[in-house]
Amino acid sequence: MMKNAKCATKTPKRKKFGQYKEVLKMEIDNKTAIALGMLASKWRAAKEQEQEITAKRRKIEEEMANLLPVPEEGSKTFDVGKEKITIRQPLKREIDWEEFDALDLSDIHKNKVMKIRRDLDLIEYNTLKMSAPSEFEKIQGVITTKPMKISFSIKD
Repeated sequence: MMKNAKCATKTPKRKKFGQYKEVLKMEIDNKTAIALGMLASKWRAAKEQEQEITAKRRKIEEEMANLLPVPEEGSKTFDVGKEKITIRQPLKREIDWEEFDALDLSDIHKNKVMKIRRDLDLIEYNTLKMSAPSEFEKIQGVITTKPMKISFSIKD
């Protein structure tokens, strides 16, 4: 934490998927407030440029897709003069599990077609941390936690 800032209060706000967002009310000196204000303005300008550049890039990609045969799924690479252009067509498939379970398939075929993905339930994880600390400690040894890229959101 910054040396010229003090956290006054923490207000947890519940978000989707069991994650919590902490709102920190900070007392900061005038110099730090000015520096953060300038950085926030630069961040907004960079974010706006990023959105414009992304829109331009997507328009170019759309034009290239109109000139190349797009694969039904997967990717194809084309040698075009000095360039190698790879075009990738991913597909997202969602399963209606209730309808799938109701299908008249043998369990052998159902199990071959579907993978069941095990994932950490953050709501239960955080609940266990508070309600059963000894149980929580047991599972800590099998969970690896790595910090991801920090993201920012700046609003007026």
